[in-house]
Amino acid sequence: MFSLKQLGTIMPNAATRGRAETFHPLLRSFMSRYEINTHARICCFLATVAVETAEFRFLQELWGPTQAQLRYEPPSRKARQLGNTEQGDGYRFRGRGLIQITGRYNYRVLSEAFEVGFVSAPDQLCEPKWATRSACWWWWQNDCNKIADTMGIEGVSKRVNLGNENHPSTPNHMDRRQNYFDLASQVIPDFSDVISGIAPP
Repeated sequence: MFSLKQLGTIMPNAATRGRAETFHPLLRSFMSRYEINTHARICCFLATVAVETAEFRFLQELWGPTQAQLRYEPPSRKARQLGNTEQGDGYRFRGRGLIQITGRYNYRVLSEAFEVGFVSAPDQLCEPKWATRSACWWWWQNDCNKIADTMGIEGVSKRVNLGNENHPSTPNHMDRRQNYFDLASQVIPDFSDVISGIAPP
């Protein structure tokens, strides 16, 4: 799929600080399990993860709270979308993991899928294993494999993070996502084989 050296080339800050060594075997295992296994899927996923976590540096959303984060709290339209029902849910269920999964609803769905109490102990999503598996599962569950194959990094980025209020059709940090994707595409050899099947939860 890709080597530790290739991962370190794509995310040099992660390599120099030892984070690439921690996440490389987890990525290979869970990406394979959730069919993130074509050149487009792999490059899109790694580019997304690189931006969302600053190369594995942040496994938890930085909290201000900003004006956008204040809208995570009920009562608000955003809180309803996230399934946040109690005061403090915005902070309690802030983004965690390699794709920054957010909101009480998503934490509950993950808890049911993995039979792990993320709702009662949300910090578990910051553990490398769960940070990686939850991201791969969310990606698979939200059809990002198909989006990556057909629409590339821009389509995936719109699915993962449409957070720019001034330009609501533009994902946050799109230029950085594109740069990481381009680098991953250069570093990882192209191939056409796809392992078929349905990934288990």
